Amino acid sequence: MNDTEERKKDVQGFYHDLYNELVKGDTGIIDVSMKQKFPSDPPFMLVLVDDKRVKDQREKEVRNTVEKYAQKHDIIKYNLEVKVGKLNKVPISKKEKEIMRMVEEFSNIALEKLKQNGYESEGISISRDKKIFTITIAESKDKFEKIKHDLEDNIQRALDEESDLKYKVVVERVAQIEKTESDWYPIFDSIMNETNKNFTEVRGFAYSFHPQPLQIIIKTSLKKGKEGKEKVAVIEEYAQSVTEIKRIEMGLEKIPYTIIIRDKKHDILYSKTYK
Repeated sequence: MNDTEERKKDVQGFYHDLYNELVKGDTGIIDVSMKQKFPSDPPFMLVLVDDKRVKDQREKEVRNTVEKYAQKHDIIKYNLEVKVGKLNKVPISKKEKEIMRMVEEFSNIALEKLKQNGYESEGISISRDKKIFTITIAESKDKFEKIKHDLEDNIQRALDEESDLKYKVVVERVAQIEKTESDWYPIFDSIMNETNKNFTEVRGFAYSFHPQPLQIIIKTSLKKGKEGKEKVAVIEEYAQSVTEIKRIEMGLEKIPYTIIIRDKKHDILYSKTYK
């Protein structure tokens, strides 16, 4: 997992340096984009240029630049395409810019007040028609009913004193199951990336909190039989190790979960529950 995190940093550094080097000034290079399904996959880089003349004149230079930064960031394999095209940028309207400004201003005020009260935001939304800012926190139902109005009053007072935004503040509660699901996303990401990196038989990943317990589902190309049975046990044990290492690293409370391995026909090949 440490290797995967380092790999992510290397790939992002590679893309960042490449973009800053190529997309500057009036050079005819209008964009650099990157696609990558898993961190262990070779990144695909697409360099977009204005016209065929620019492509003919600068493609060799572009390829040399890409190789330079690939070596700098230890990217051994990558795919590159230099293509003539247009950048479809959707302009941001004045209304959208105003909403973004208002949300940012409110967020700065609300997050500081939440921090002072020992909370973090699970989400912020705005209703311009009703002139309401809604901020969501994670809390038990009983405790939330006790602190909701005081927290709203504290944030409202700060908003009125520090801003000219004439909006009402509403604090809502996120259900614990939604909070748990959000907290576990990095674990799911690690399971998906690490099993894909280490087992060629792994074809996909899914999870479900409904019904409980949590189901961690790994899809494979394996077939039923002795060979599949032996391999699937290794994959399951590896996935469970990744789950626990990442859970402990993140300081998350242990919850019951079942690891399910499916064969190429999507039938359950192996299943084990941990409590």
